[in-house]
Amino acid sequence: SDMKNPNTKDQVAPVDILWIKGRDGGNYYYAFGGNHRFEAHYRLGLATIRAKLIRSVPASLLPYLGGSMPDLK
Repeated sequence: SDMKNPNTKDQVAPVDILWIKGRDGGNYYYAFGGNHRFEAHYRLGLATIRAKLIRSVPASLLPYLGGSMPDLK
């Protein structure tokens, strides 16, 4: 299968990671979805997982976390 063929590693899309700076400069990283892409990297036996880092703001987490929104410092 393609998931066992290391030649297909460049065909697996990266996992999207939101990078958010807290009010005191802390770095926070969130991934929503991407579980199939993560699994594809795993099945290919890759030592690292390709990621697309997307700079964002704390407000972008509200639709995902709602009342569970942490205090990002």
